[in-house]
Amino acid sequence: NRVLDEMVPALLVEMEGDDNETKVRALNGMTGILSVKSRELLPYIVPRLLKTPLTISHVEALGTISGATGGTIHMHFSSIIPTLILELASFSEISDDADEEEEKEREEAVRLCLRAVCQNVDTTGVNWLISEISSKCTHDKESVR
Repeated sequence: NRVLDEMVPALLVEMEGDDNETKVRALNGMTGILSVKSRELLPYIVPRLLKTPLTISHVEALGTISGATGGTIHMHFSSIIPTLILELASFSEISDDADEEEEKEREEAVRLCLRAVCQNVDTTGVNWLISEISSKCTHDKESVR
């Protein structure tokens, strides 16, 4: 599959670049491809975007592509939701240091991503979403609950 082998990796690399215009074009390209082939490409893209530590560009991309993949993204909630929730919980453990401003930006990006994913899920995925979120209510760490 040419799209999977050539275009998607190139777009993922461009989304990591420093040039904001290039990032936006790459994200638009990725969204366009995913609106047609989300079922085939999400298993390839989601793990790459959820690589820890999560970057601002990755969570922004995940939030954006959730709009184009609302009908299929729920199949990946078992990896997306726990990763985002655990990342949010980790921010409560951050001490005051020089990186505080950057961490606040990352925290806000993760919050916006989680909000976008929840807002864009299709009605068929709502049960999957609730199930994943409610499974964290009994977590050992208070910050996760």
